[in-house]
Amino acid sequence: MISLLLAVFCLQEPVQIPLPEAVRHSPTLSPEGTWVYYFQSLEKKPENFRKYARNEALFRTTLDGKTVQKIIEVGDTRGRLHWSPEGTRIFVTRRVADTNGDGEIGFGDGMSLVSSDQDGNNIKDLRAASPETVTIYTVTPAGELVLGLRNGYREPSPRIVLLAPGKEEQPLAKAWAYYPLDGKTGMIRTIKVDQNEDGEIDFRDVGSLSFLNLETKESTPFEVAQVIRGPLMTPSGLVFAQLQKSGETKKIGLHENSAVMSSDRTGMNVKALTDADFIWIPLDMLESSVLLHRTRGKETEFGLLSGGGEWKTLWKAPEGEQVGFPRISKDRKSLLFAVLKDGNGDGKLTPGEDPSYILKMDLE
Repeated sequence: MISLLLAVFCLQEPVQIPLPEAVRHSPTLSPEGTWVYYFQSLEKKPENFRKYARNEALFRTTLDGKTVQKIIEVGDTRGRLHWSPEGTRIFVTRRVADTNGDGEIGFGDGMSLVSSDQDGNNIKDLRAASPETVTIYTVTPAGELVLGLRNGYREPSPRIVLLAPGKEEQPLAKAWAYYPLDGKTGMIRTIKVDQNEDGEIDFRDVGSLSFLNLETKESTPFEVAQVIRGPLMTPSGLVFAQLQKSGETKKIGLHENSAVMSSDRTGMNVKALTDADFIWIPLDMLESSVLLHRTRGKETEFGLLSGGGEWKTLWKAPEGEQVGFPRISKDRKSLLFAVLKDGNGDGKLTPGEDPSYILKMDLE
């Protein structure tokens, strides 16, 4: 299967987008394929930003790196860019307001939600700044945004809402996260317990998943436990990564390795596609194979896993560097990804401090 896919894709060596060294992340190719969008830390920040707060902006560049444009400043947030269904508008979150009234801007303040044209013009405020943090999970084919809202990362009752521009928010569920499966169905991460026994319930506690229908708002449990991130829909069912208990560990935590698993559409008939020898993160489907990011120790790479469990590395980070999650272009013909390197020579890789370079890999 893998050899067939590689023959179909005719993979090319990745090409670096020629940009000056900078702290940047989350590169995305525009729908028509002519611009590379990415978030980059600005050298200066307003005086009322906290000492360790980042001040980021969304930029775009042509593939040759000769034209670079700043689209919109987003402040102290590491969000991701989302596109309208027709590809003419962009959606981002911003943290640029002092929402908790302490006189500073940074972690602890809420966010706003805005949209603009591809070039940053015609900015519209879709959700005013409030004490709530905002996560954009997906934009539906109808142009509605599925959002996650919470008052800080220790919020006991985070919620998922549906926002259609120009209309009031519709509550969907009380949940910690949403993972889209198709235009009408996704999964929510619901029940959480203090899994690692640290006295708190937060992002380190995995919780359990349920299917959610966006139209009816009905949810049904997904019976498989210890699933990290959301399952992907395949032609024959679902594929996901499941944390596996190692040694004499009493509790399963995010430090454990995971195995890639498959099931039918209901979550039944579960079987393992890999051993629990890496931290596997399913990202997307390419033809009939799964695009995965995997980590073991300081090694990071991404590649394809066939339905038969055959693995093929597409790109592996050089020693001392770390590759982020690749994103697939709208036409499914290219991958774009950032590689973090040790810019200050301290022997550590620190997102938000060390620089990254951007690579583009063509699949045909």
